[in-house]
Order: sequence, then structure tokens, then C-alpha cells
Amino acid sequence: MKKQMDRNHYEVVMFPMTGALAVCDTDIQDVNDGKIYVFAVKRAIMRFFDTCTWKSAIKINDERKNQAINQYLNWARLEGKKDAEYQKRVKCKNYIVEKRQKDSILEQQFIIDTFARHGVFCLWHMTHKDNIPQILSNGILNHYDAHKLRVNRVDISDPDAQKWREGIEPHYNRKIHEYAPLYIKPRNPMLYVRRHLQVDLCIIEISLSVLFENEYLITDGNASSRATKFFKSVENVDELPWNVLNGGFWPDHDDGKRKMCAEILVYPKVTPNHIGTVHCYSMRTKCCLSDCERDVKISCNLFFR
Repeated sequence: MKKQMDRNHYEVVMFPMTGALAVCDTDIQDVNDGKIYVFAVKRAIMRFFDTCTWKSAIKINDERKNQAINQYLNWARLEGKKDAEYQKRVKCKNYIVEKRQKDSILEQQFIIDTFARHGVFCLWHMTHKDNIPQILSNGILNHYDAHKLRVNRVDISDPDAQKWREGIEPHYNRKIHEYAPLYIKPRNPMLYVRRHLQVDLCIIEISLSVLFENEYLITDGNASSRATKFFKSVENVDELPWNVLNGGFWPDHDDGKRKMCAEILVYPKVTPNHIGTVHCYSMRTKCCLSDCERDVKISCNLFFR
């Protein structure tokens, strides 16, 4: 069985008394048997070590590691099919990998279906047109990284609200500023108070796929508000204030201003591959983004007139 070189899959150690090297393929270990099943490089065989013996050996991270791994991979390709124990573990590993893949597909579909049930098919990020080139290159960064790298040329955030994002969220004990912020609904109070800037603003579509590979939090309102609840699972999406999010103008609802700004917080950033169409209000802004590597549309319905 030939595997691509990935140093993270393997551990190579040297036993001080003999100088012998051994390779541990973490993908074929049975955590329940209390032993390490490894490749003895010099003897070119698979053998068992007890965990204490293995832990007492010296880890190797220089060129000898790559050489030892290559020898193991070569043995696996040529001789592995003759080793019954090795084959049993490979089949078990393949089963686990396939199950994880199936579980992952089911989880992804669950995320899509759960949001679709409430009419949500993507997420949104609001920014100034001058920030688009950097966002498409670097992604949507969290507050700290954006300021450190100076990627947002124009900051449209509310300074008073930003200070509350230094607070700690209740699930992963991170500051809210450590997350990249996305909105569930783009036509919200944040955009309303910036409506005088609409000719220069863009609303970016973000695929729900961003939730497939990142830690995230879901909020039932503006994350900077003390009244807002934080959830870490899509299973809680039904608890969001959908009567407000899918309703009319937020003043018609109790605490509507906060609720309409419900967010998805993505850790640590939204990578560019999840960024889709860029929506703008004016032809001037669309023309400024003519060289943009994304589809750019004038979508006045997402803005305020």
C-alpha cells in the first residue's frame, strides 16, 4: 500500500542501546491493544513494542526520518500483502477512513439542509470595495490578523461595538475578535447605519462549506451584545430568532436590532476558496472590481434604497 509522504502520519524513533530505527505508522495503530505495531528498519519487518519501551526511545526528526519512512513505504508496497497482521490493520484503517468520509458527507448535508430549512443558502460578509483585493488573496481574517497584516484598507466597523468583541465567548474561551465574522442576513442594522456609504460597499457571498472544515460559533444576535447567546453546533440553528431574520423590518420585533445581526463566527479565518459572488450597489463599485477574480453583481435588493 503506497501512501503519500506526510510526516504527520509517522513517528520514527531510535533505541539508544542498539541504535536501531523503527517507524510507527499512526494510521494502523490499534489504541486498545496497549502495544505499538511498528516497522523495524534494519530487519525490515513489522513487530510489536510495548508502549513504555517505545516512549523511552529517542524521536528522530532529521533526514534519517525521511529515509526510514521511505523504507517502510517500500516494504509496505512490496511485502505488506504477505503480512497478515499488517493487512488486517490496513483493512481496519480503510474501513475507519471510509466511515469518517461517509460521516463527513452526512454532516455536511445536515449543515446545508438545516440552514436551507430556514431559507439560508449562504452566509455574508460586508466590507468596503477597497478591501476586496486583499480579501480575495488572504481570505476574511479575524480582527487581530487583519490589523497585524494591515489588509483592510478601510475599516467600516463601529468602534464602540468593537471594544465589546474583546470579550470571551463561552465555548472555546477565545476572544470574539479571534473569529472572522459573517452575517446570516446581510440587510441588517449594521448595513443600515452605513447606508450613506453604500455606493462603496460590497456584500460578499460565503459558501456554507466554510463550516465543513473550521471551528465556528453561531449567535442569536450581534456578538458584541451581552444578551446574545452563543452556540457551537448547527443542531441549535432552530433556536435562532427566525421570526426576525426572515421577517420584515427589525423595529417590528422585540430586541429586533440585536437579533437581526445574528452571526456565524469562523475560527480563525475564512479562506478564499469559500468566497463566492461579490455584490455591490453601484456601477462605479462594479467597475472598480472589473479585474476581480470573482463574479461581481449589482444587487440593489441586498442594500437599502
